Amino acid sequence: METNYTLYLAVLLGAVIYAICDYAGKVGNNVLTKKYIIAFFANLTAGAGLIWATELKSGIIHIGWFDAAKVIAMLFGITGMKLFKTIIALADKNVKTKIGINEKP
Repeated sequence: METNYTLYLAVLLGAVIYAICDYAGKVGNNVLTKKYIIAFFANLTAGAGLIWATELKSGIIHIGWFDAAKVIAMLFGITGMKLFKTIIALADKNVKTKIGINEKP
């Protein structure tokens, strides 16, 4: 069984890119909080799990001159960060949602 570390690095790169964008944007220094860092590592674990579960391998999907499998792996990292941040926000009683999922009693 061949381990393809470049796809796992692509997941890491996608998550880091998302965190840098958050740091530069509205989230700012909250990127350095315990909650954000836990979500970051949960995302990396989930992204690695998706690569493992789908048996995604580098070089199996070529679009033009680039390896699309690496782009897919980066998207695992980017969308995973957004998903985990949304789940955390839905569970936070101090965040108001449009549909009232987490309203205070």
